[in-house]
Amino acid sequence: YIENDPRVFSLNWSGSANGVIAEPGSHHQATFSLPLTVVEGSMDEMGLASLSGRNPVLSNEISIGINIARKLHKGIGDTLTIYIEGKEHQLLITGTFQSISNLSNIARVTSELVGPLNPDAGFVHLWNPADSDKFVQQLNQRYGPVIQAMKQEVLLDSVFKEAAAVLLIPMSMLALLFLAVTCLIVYSTCRLHIRKETKTYGIYASLGLTVSDIRRALTSGIAVLGALGAMVGMVCGIYILPAVLRGLLSAYGIVKLPLIMEWPLAIGLTLIALVIAVSGCWLASRTLCRTSLRVLVTDS
Repeated sequence: YIENDPRVFSLNWSGSANGVIAEPGSHHQATFSLPLTVVEGSMDEMGLASLSGRNPVLSNEISIGINIARKLHKGIGDTLTIYIEGKEHQLLITGTFQSISNLSNIARVTSELVGPLNPDAGFVHLWNPADSDKFVQQLNQRYGPVIQAMKQEVLLDSVFKEAAAVLLIPMSMLALLFLAVTCLIVYSTCRLHIRKETKTYGIYASLGLTVSDIRRALTSGIAVLGALGAMVGMVCGIYILPAVLRGLLSAYGIVKLPLIMEWPLAIGLTLIALVIAVSGCWLASRTLCRTSLRVLVTDS
C-alpha cells in the first residue's frame, strides 16, 4: 500500500538481530554477543550517520560502533568474523559510528546478510514534505492500532522534551544555585573585608571621601576582578569544557560532541554573573552607611 502511493519517494525497513564474536586475545575461545541493526533499504536515507567511512551496502559489509572498534582493535578495511544464527561470516568493515544505544557496542548490517527480516520500524520519505500530515493520518486510520505512524518531527520533539526534563531543567536549577552561592560568597567576603579595614576607610573619610565614594571604589574593584574571572571562565567554557566532556562521554560511545555555542546567550549569562557579584559587594558595603564618618575618623 505504501510503495504504491505516488507520494512516497522511498521506504526503508529496520529490524534487529544478534551476532556472536570471539573475544580478542582469549585463550579459551570466549565470546560476546553483538546487537545488530539490520536495514532493508538505504541506511543513508534513514539518517544513520557515520563517524568515518560509510554505511554497509553489500551483504558482506558491516559498520561497527566506536567502542566495538576499540575493543576488537579493528578499523575501516579490516575483516570481522561474526556468527549470525549459527553461520560464520567474514565481513568487511566499511565504517564506524557513535551511538548512545548499548554504549556504541552495536553494529549495522544489511538485511541480505541476515535473511528474512522481521522489521521493527519503517521509514518513509515523501516527495513533498507538506503531504506528511495527511499521509500519517491516512496510515493510522487504515491500519491503526496495528501500526503507529508519526512524523519525524514528533519523535524529535519527544526526544528534546525528555532531554530538557532530564538535563536542561536540572542544569538550570544548578545554575541558579551557583549564582545564589556566588552572591553569598562575595557578600560575606566583602563584609569581612570591610570590618577588617575600618581604620583604612576612616583615613579615606578624613581625606574627604564620602561613604558613597568608598562603596563605589569597593564595587568597582569587585567588578574588575569579576570581569577578569568571567573572561577566564568563557575561555575555559569554550575550549576546555568541551574537551573534558568528550573525554567523559568517550567511555559511553560518544566521541564527537556537536556543541552549539550561542554567543549572545553566553555573553548574557556572563553579564548576569558579573551583576550578581557586583550586587553582593554593593549590598555588603551598606554597613558603611550605618556607620558615621565621625566614628570612622575617630577609630582611625
